[in-house]
Amino acid sequence: MPVTILVKPKGVTPSNKGGVTDEQYPLAYSYSAPGVKKVRVLEPVIDKLSVTIPVEDPEMRQTIFTSVENLFAKKKSAVHTNVYGKAKKEYAFAINVTLTGDETMLVQAGYKKPQSHFVRIEFNPAKLWKYGPGLAMHRLKEVTGNALPWSYVVEYGRATRIDAAVDMVNAPMSSLVILNNQGGKTHFYVGETGEIETSYLGIPGYKKPADQLAYNKNQEAEDKGTSPLYNNIVHTRIEMISKSKNRLLKNIAGIKENLFERLTVIHPGNAPEGIDPTLWALFLETCRFRGLEGALSLLPENLAGTCQTALMDAAANSWRPDKIWQRWSNAVSHSQLLDTD
Repeated sequence: MPVTILVKPKGVTPSNKGGVTDEQYPLAYSYSAPGVKKVRVLEPVIDKLSVTIPVEDPEMRQTIFTSVENLFAKKKSAVHTNVYGKAKKEYAFAINVTLTGDETMLVQAGYKKPQSHFVRIEFNPAKLWKYGPGLAMHRLKEVTGNALPWSYVVEYGRATRIDAAVDMVNAPMSSLVILNNQGGKTHFYVGETGEIETSYLGIPGYKKPADQLAYNKNQEAEDKGTSPLYNNIVHTRIEMISKSKNRLLKNIAGIKENLFERLTVIHPGNAPEGIDPTLWALFLETCRFRGLEGALSLLPENLAGTCQTALMDAAANSWRPDKIWQRWSNAVSHSQLLDTD
């Protein structure tokens, strides 16, 4: 399994104080692990959404085009900034529309090729949960000259990319073993302490992005200077990226593929009986960097079976993708993305 390791500066260990309630953050399931309080695996959220929108009506296309063109000509205002480079490559115009705080929605208009997805939008629904999506709906209608209501987006838009994320609260990234079930390459970011802070898994090839990643969410907040979630309780975010050209936005609650089955996330227990704790710790660390098969190949046969059984028992306790995916339709409902009132 090819691996790239990138070292980044040492971070600060986050606080483990505070609490997370079901009312604040709906629960998918919970489990107990050695040395920590109960781990809460929360309901998934939509962390990024890309939607392409066909516009066949010539008058509607012209209204949208003119409105976005006029905004783009202003270069920068209180509600938008222009985007150049890759984000504008396939469209005549691209602007970042301010939603709230630092949150923006990318709006691209005027597809340059003779195809029908005339408008493309991209934003983070999870960040708008406490506000509701009404602001995004209003801004989109505003920048398109009142020509593109959200009801039209829901009915005809195609959700070309969905980032589904789940947080494991009270599960440190450094304590987990994450196995990729999809093949491909893996890249790591490692802190000065030697602990993995981010894993990009299932990279299909050179300069191709990963479709699975896991990272220390507290460390990300510190690096970006943003407010931590869950009262800064240590937690790991597991994120799955799903891409499709023909998936209608209105149908996203019914996605059949369980995206979280792509990985196995293990919160290991103590060393099994007969295995030296130091050897167990080294075995787990080797699993993180070489994968399960690579780690097992370094052990004598009589020890390999014992270690594998213990690790798989821990996996059954800590990673239940079926429980997570049972909450997917709830996650879509909570996002309010399909509400058109």
